[in-house]
Order: sequence, then structure tokens, then C-alpha cells
Amino acid sequence: MAETSKLFWGKFKKSKIDTPIEDKIPSRLLEIFGTSVDSTLLYSVYDLHCNRSVTDTIEYLSKGESSRDREEVPIEVIIESLRCNELSAAHQTTNNNHNHNSMARNYFANTPTHVLRHIFSFNDVSAWGTLTCVNRECRLLAKALLSAITAYDFSFYYHRYCYHTTSKKQQPPPHAHARAGGRRLYTSNLRIAADDALKLISHVNAFPYLHSLSLRSTSFSKWYIFDSILNKRNVTHLNVSSSLNLCDDDISTIMEAFPALQSLDLSNCIDITDLGMTHIIEYERCDALHSIYLNHTPLITKNGIKQLMAYKKHITRLEWKGSKYGNLSACFADAKHLTYLNLASNPQLQHLALQWDNSKSTQGLELNLSNCSRLTSLDLKITHLEW
Repeated sequence: MAETSKLFWGKFKKSKIDTPIEDKIPSRLLEIFGTSVDSTLLYSVYDLHCNRSVTDTIEYLSKGESSRDREEVPIEVIIESLRCNELSAAHQTTNNNHNHNSMARNYFANTPTHVLRHIFSFNDVSAWGTLTCVNRECRLLAKALLSAITAYDFSFYYHRYCYHTTSKKQQPPPHAHARAGGRRLYTSNLRIAADDALKLISHVNAFPYLHSLSLRSTSFSKWYIFDSILNKRNVTHLNVSSSLNLCDDDISTIMEAFPALQSLDLSNCIDITDLGMTHIIEYERCDALHSIYLNHTPLITKNGIKQLMAYKKHITRLEWKGSKYGNLSACFADAKHLTYLNLASNPQLQHLALQWDNSKSTQGLELNLSNCSRLTSLDLKITHLEW
């Protein structure tokens, strides 16, 4: 009886083993644990302990009780498995994009123009300039945004993109090598500064509705190129203060380039003299100029200010801070048209007499004499005075 039972169960087991056990295990488990876990044990855990769940089997073999009896999964196996999954996903994505390419939507073209303009309005001006080089639609959007700017300071753009300082080796004079007895002459390097005026003007022309232009604290010297600004007839405010290469003759060039100029700031331009004031007086079409700022210009004398006040009655606002004269009464004898006068920060000012009759004007005079520590005599004969 025992032999018959043994023969029966032996045949039963033989029939069960006919199917390879690897075919019963999911391919994902074989990829992860095939080299580190025995196939029989792997199938036992998958079938009995984890109820044929691949996720539970991975978790059980990674963190369960059997993890103490096996080695850790090699990192090469994990990397290879992940790489295969990524390649399979990428291949599937490529096929989907290829199949649905005709159904793709152009969201940029379908977005309303005012929405795109609002989105790009959060960028700065340099980004708008780059946007003009993308395509026709972006160029139109950038121009629409630039057209909304009426006042801009180009000083940073000049120093960043238009001003170049290069080193050039000084060449020795002819026959210097022979005079030196055959010895090599070592020459010094010269620092040569050059400004790209065309690049600056091209950037200025990107603002078609510019009214206020500022180019402060620069060494720009090609002022004649201002005549190439397309919107020059609409520029009303110009600030070229602290310009190192601005001379008297350049004032005439500026006045001719901007016929509608209303405000001119020449503060800290140390090379400007009374001749520059003469150029303003001689330019007959500058009747729109009503404000001029001449702060800290040491070469402008009392005579230049007196001539300017006598012949340019349309100038109603004057700033001349930092002058070095003790008596300025004669400068403003004929300046009854002024409504704003700033003579602050003059440590030498002692006497000032202002004799104006502003009874015909509804606006009084705004006078600033701060930091004039030596002022001892002030004679005011003005109908309307704002102190």
C-alpha cells in the first residue's frame, strides 16, 4: 500500500514539474530578482504569500522577512530596468506624437493679442528687444510694448553694449630698433576707448514715441549722430548731465537735432562755458525751451547767465546750484519772466537783489537758496513770492 501511494505521488509531482516555473513568474519579477533569488522561492512568495501581486511581491522581498536570507539587488540591475522602462515610455510618446501631430494646437497663434501683450509686459526692455528677433508676431508685440514707453534712460545700455575699452600696443618709432643697438624695445599698452554710436541710435529708434531721453554720466562724444533719431522732433526732455565729452559746439548740435526741446539738463558738464549759452541764444527755433539746469558748471560765468536771461524770455525755470559768485544781483536784472530759481549750495553768495514785477502773472516765484551759508543781504521786490 505504501509503495502504491509513493508511486502515485511521484507521478503527480512529475506531471506538475513538466511546465517550467520561470514561465509562471511575471517578467518584471524575473528582471528584478531573477539573478539574486531562486526561481522556486520567488514563485512561492509570489503565489502563496502575496496572492499573485507583483507590487506586494517586490515589497515583500525588499523589506519582508526573506530579505534577511538573500543579498541586496545589484544597482546595475535596477539602473538597467529603469533605463528600459524610460526607453519604452519615450518610444511610446514618440509614436503618439507622430500619430497625433496633425491634431496639435498652436497655442501662441490661438491666444488673443491683448493676453500675449499682458504676459510679455512683465519682461524688461532688453527682453522686448530680444523678442523682436524671434518672428513677425513677436516683433509686432514687442513694438507695441515699446511704443508705450515715453521716457527712458539709455545710460546703462551705453555702458553695457556701446562703450568698449581695448588695449593697443604702442608702436615704436621708425629705426628705434637700430638706435637701441639691436636690443628689443618693450612698449606699453594703451587703453583706447571707443563708443558704438550706431548701436546706441538703433536702440533709441526702437522707441517710436519717446518724449524724454536721458544719457547721463557717459563719455559719449558723437553728438552729431543725434540727428539720425527718427523721433527727434517729439523729444521734449533731454538729460545729458555729467557728460565727459560734451563741449560748447555740441550744444548747437543738440539744439538743432531736437527742435521741440522743452527741458535741457547740462549739470556737471565741466567743459561747458558761456559760449554754450551763446549757442542757445543764437538758435532761433528753440522757443519751446522753458527749463534749463546748469548745476555745478564752473566755467559758466555771471555774464553768460545774464545774456541767457536777457535774450531768452521763454526760459521760466533755472537751476544754477554750486556757483562761486558772491553777488548775483546783476544776473537777474532782466529776468522778470522766471517762475522758478534755484541758487542753492553757493557758499560764496553774500548779496542777492531780485526786482521783478509779476503782477501780470498768476504764478509767483519759487526761490531756493538753501546751503548759502554766507548770505547776508537779500533784497526782494516781487509782487508774488513763494518761499
